[in-house]
Parts: sequence; C-alpha cells; structure tokens
Amino acid sequence: DIWLKYRKSHDYMQLKRIVSKTDRNWQFYIGNQWVGMKTGGEDLPSMNIIKPIVKYKVSTVSQQNLTANYSDASADNQTTYESLYRELNRKFDLAWDKAKMTDFAWKNNKAAAIQGESYAYFWSTEINDTPQLISNTSIMFGDENIEDIQEQPYIIIRERLELKDVVERAKANGIDESEYSAIATDSETEDVVYNKDEVSDKVTSLLYMTKINGVVNVARTTKTCVYEPLRPLAGTRNGVAVGGLTTYPIIPFKWEPKPNSMRGVGEVECLLPNQIELNKTLARRAMAVKLAAFPRLAYDTTAIDNPADLDKVGKAIGVTTGNAQSISQAIAYLNASNISSDADALF
Repeated sequence: DIWLKYRKSHDYMQLKRIVSKTDRNWQFYIGNQWVGMKTGGEDLPSMNIIKPIVKYKVSTVSQQNLTANYSDASADNQTTYESLYRELNRKFDLAWDKAKMTDFAWKNNKAAAIQGESYAYFWSTEINDTPQLISNTSIMFGDENIEDIQEQPYIIIRERLELKDVVERAKANGIDESEYSAIATDSETEDVVYNKDEVSDKVTSLLYMTKINGVVNVARTTKTCVYEPLRPLAGTRNGVAVGGLTTYPIIPFKWEPKPNSMRGVGEVECLLPNQIELNKTLARRAMAVKLAAFPRLAYDTTAIDNPADLDKVGKAIGVTTGNAQSISQAIAYLNASNISSDADALF
C-alpha cells in the first residue's frame, strides 16, 4: 500500500518535472551551464550571473538572526520569574548553538532559493541534534494541492540507505528473516539530483508518515519488505500508547509560495532564460571573433613552393609567378571584419 502511494506521487513529480528542473537549477548555480549540449568537443564560455544573485539574497535573509525570548506577556510576574526566564533564554541559546542551527538555516535557505522549497526534518528527540535537510525531490505528499503540510493525509520521504543498515534495522524490529532476506540493492538513482554515482551498496527506502486519530504514525519499507511496521510516535503506559506527537516533525521553507500547491518557486528558475540567452550571445560573439576578427592568410596553392613555412618567422617563401603574375596575387592577408555592436548591446 505504501509503495503504491509512492509510485502515484512519483508519477506526479515526473509529470511536473520536479526532479529534472531541480537538477538543472543546481547545475546552473554551480556553473555547469552547457551540460547536455553537443559542443563538438569545444568548451564554450559562460558568465554565471545566477550564483552571485542567489548568494546575495540568501545572505540578506540568513543574516536576520532570530531567537526565542521567554518573558511574562502580562508583565505581572516578571520580577518573580525573572531568573526563570533568564535561565530558559540561556538554555535556548545553548541548545541552538549545539544543534548548529545557524549553519543549518543558511544551508536550508540556499537550497530553497535554488530548488524552490526545502524541508527541515526533526528526526531526533534530542534537542541538541541538528535537523535533517530534505530535498524537494526526496519528499512526496498525499495531496500536492494542500498548502499546509500539517493537513497532508500522508508524507513519504525517499532515502538511499546502505543495505546492511536496513537489514540491521529489520532485525532490531523483529522482522522474520524470510522477509528481510528478500531486500536487495538497486540502482534507482534517476531521481537523485546532480551526483547519481554511488560507491556503497544501497537500496531505496521509504519513510512513511500519516496521522491516525490525530497522532503521527510512521513506518519504513523497501519495495519488498516493511522493515519497520506502522506505529504511533507516542509514549506507552502498561503497554498502551498514550499521548503522542500530533504534528508532522517537518517544516517547509518555500522561497516563493505558489497558490494551491505544496511546492514553491526558487530564485534560479526565474533567471534561467536570461542566463541561457547571455551564454548563447557570449558564445556567438566568441565564435565570431575566432572566425572574422583576426586577419587570415590566403595563398595560391599552385604558386607557393613551400607553404609549410608560411607561419615561420623570417623564412623565405618560394613563389612561382607564371604569366607575369605579381606576388600580391599569389599570397595576401584577408583583413578582419567588423562585428555588429548589436551583440554587445544585447549582452
């Protein structure tokens, strides 16, 4: 059932070209802006305007540091609990630093600017643990038209995990060997962005989340085995689940929200047409300069005795000028051509 839901969401992502667009956005940001083009073995020039724009805007946003400030909103008991508030503020700042949240916020904002959206997954119950950065290509939703992540019927996070780690977790969860022995490595990396090459043996694993009676339930599965059965994220008392997590532990960061969509629009996607035209114009100018901006030697192949010496400094050139032909008619330079200033203006 989980895998069928995954395939349905996967088909939607393919229809919307989320993976291919995200991969192209990263390629252009990094500087591989002629990737996939047939250039005849020639390295074409480019001028990356995307990276400095993204860096400037991300730094502008990320430098606005926020912090928690515990206080009495009514100010009635501010003096009484002042030491308590001071201690809570100190502990918050300490936990923030230990979890390296400032560094995480920069990375998250940068990913959102390039991809359109990024996700912070709070996977640990320890307050000092850094959340996991989830790419927009690795997370899928039960309803892509819902803008509030907490209203999603289910959420799937796709991971590429080492086979031995999955098997160990299956053993820890009491899964029968006949089931987890069927788990095998695969090469399903078509949805991986930028670097699709892997060194170790990996398998596609799905982390499935849904809410049952208001409490978040989770499960983990591969294509052939549910190696962590669906269970509530709740405490237990006398073997019965009590309390429980009522919100998905995932926070979305959308660079620019889109109406009626769980996804966002990044900074790179809007700049791509300008960047492509800039590179094309630059390449055309470079080609025009190579072909026409320098003088070129032309000669009569029947009149020159030693054409191999034409590009050697100070070397005598043997010329046969039959029928009273002048040397200028046998060998000459073609002058460089002027290039229209329109190309420079467009650039």
